[in-house]
Amino acid sequence: MNLLDNIYGVLFKPKDIFYNFFTRSNFIGSFVIITFLSIINTFSLDIAGFLVPMGMSFTFLLNLVIWLSLSFILTFTSDILKGEGKISDTMTAVAYSSLPLIFIHPLNALSFTFGLEFMNSIFTPLIYLWSLALLVISLKYAHKYDLGKSVLSILGILSFLIFSITAIVIFVIFGAVLISSSF
Repeated sequence: MNLLDNIYGVLFKPKDIFYNFFTRSNFIGSFVIITFLSIINTFSLDIAGFLVPMGMSFTFLLNLVIWLSLSFILTFTSDILKGEGKISDTMTAVAYSSLPLIFIHPLNALSFTFGLEFMNSIFTPLIYLWSLALLVISLKYAHKYDLGKSVLSILGILSFLIFSITAIVIFVIFGAVLISSSF
């Protein structure tokens, strides 16, 4: 299958396509998807023409860091849950499950052009839910476990984020107390 067939399959027939999906060629295709999402994100920003290359580099690096971080955390939580997939399988799953996000910026442009801003409040959360559902399904097949463990793996990310934010808040408060007590 080529990349366009894979994209169509992921968006509209995910259960059928994810079953035997995690191969080297699809892993390479995930880099194309992350790059394409970065390009779309860059052009959705309101920046001057000469800043576009810098903006594209920044959004690409940001998307790359988010993609790698999310993949590492999901692989870690999947390993804890006795998943069988590799990091490359998780990276492929994360990249392909983010495909619905390509619809957000065109939706924004259409809704603001035609004065239908309420469309954003309806369809944007649905697009994020669609992407999340694809992530759950893709992780199930990437790590060869049931749907419940796939959901638990994603909840592991939430607990990691909550732990990280709590640790940062505690360090900031502790630092503020130390600084204020030294004066």
